[in-house]
Amino acid sequence: VLLNHAKKLIQQADETVLAMQELSGLEKGEVRVGIPSMLGSYYFPPILMAFRHQHPNLTLQVIEGGTWKLQQMLEVGEIDLS
Repeated sequence: VLLNHAKKLIQQADETVLAMQELSGLEKGEVRVGIPSMLGSYYFPPILMAFRHQHPNLTLQVIEGGTWKLQQMLEVGEIDLS
């Protein structure tokens, strides 16, 4: 029983490492970011500009919305992070 669980854990760990390695070299693509409306215009522009400077070949899509809407969008994969 322990051996079967250990094999599953090792497989999941290997898959996680591979997924992170794929993301670390990400140079092209699109990142969709959800930002709360009230905070978006004040706190996030410098952060987003720094991201764009560090990753000039990535398309950055910013979606403003309420917390509940952004959470729903994140859960169904319409945005990548919030």
